[in-house]
Amino acid sequence: MALHPVVRLGLWLAQRVRMPEMTSLDDYRDWDARSYRVIHRLMARPPRPARLLARRIPVPGGEILLRIYLPHGSGPFPAHVFAHGGAFWMGSIEDTDPLCRWYCAHAGCVIVSVAYRLAPEHPYPTPVEDVYAAFRWTREHAAQLGVDPARVSIGGVSAGAGLAAAATLMARDRGTPLPVAQVLEIPFLDTTLGTAVDTGVGLSTVYLREAAGLYTGGGEHALAEYASPGLAADLAGLPPTLVLTCEYDTLRGSGTAYVERLRAAGVAVEWFDLPGHIHGSSYLTRLLPSSRRYVDTVVHWLRTGR
Repeated sequence: MALHPVVRLGLWLAQRVRMPEMTSLDDYRDWDARSYRVIHRLMARPPRPARLLARRIPVPGGEILLRIYLPHGSGPFPAHVFAHGGAFWMGSIEDTDPLCRWYCAHAGCVIVSVAYRLAPEHPYPTPVEDVYAAFRWTREHAAQLGVDPARVSIGGVSAGAGLAAAATLMARDRGTPLPVAQVLEIPFLDTTLGTAVDTGVGLSTVYLREAAGLYTGGGEHALAEYASPGLAADLAGLPPTLVLTCEYDTLRGSGTAYVERLRAAGVAVEWFDLPGHIHGSSYLTRLLPSSRRYVDTVVHWLRTGR
């Protein structure tokens, strides 16, 4: 399918926005946060959750913040531990706040959004360990949250999806209970970028290599299975998995290769591919019915466990 005309128009407009002069990582992070405030206006207005909680939990070397969205109704609810995107070095729980509100309300699911520590200040494996700690904390505190501990899934967007997939491998390898499901949205699963293909729109492999370098430092770390879960030697025993990709996403091959490897390992997997879209345009739910179908697929999985 050709690039969606609304997506094409958005790219044309974005190319005409002059970026401010940026000299530090914090400058880029501030610009990214401002960009998301614009993107939020293009997303369908989410309903309010019943309650919002903030919890700081201990992790090796410090603590991290969790933002917890509680749905209306009475539990026990399913829960979804969610990691935002940002190429491992940008992004925050604010970026995906409307999305988490949407999932909470429409799936009737407790969403635990993880403010994991960012590279390069906190390189691999710190972000993975943070997401893994958040998953364990959610299960251990399920009763306090009104959550069924047997119905806790994990997932995220882009780099966050990669962290979620790695945390699932950690749970399997360390003998802790597995998530009931993985929901991996436009995932960044291979920091070697062996499956990345430039589409000429959206993300470039140049940018992605720079981001992966900030996260892993390059070299052997990029080959470690918790840094690149798509390259893990053994995927057997993982929970049912939903992988969502976009046709014109440079990272699409990362997702499709993972789907093939999961199937070969005997894991139940569903693949949803959004034609005509680029990395991130799947969330323009105010503008595009196709984007609504994308997030509705996630909602179904969060509600049912698969």
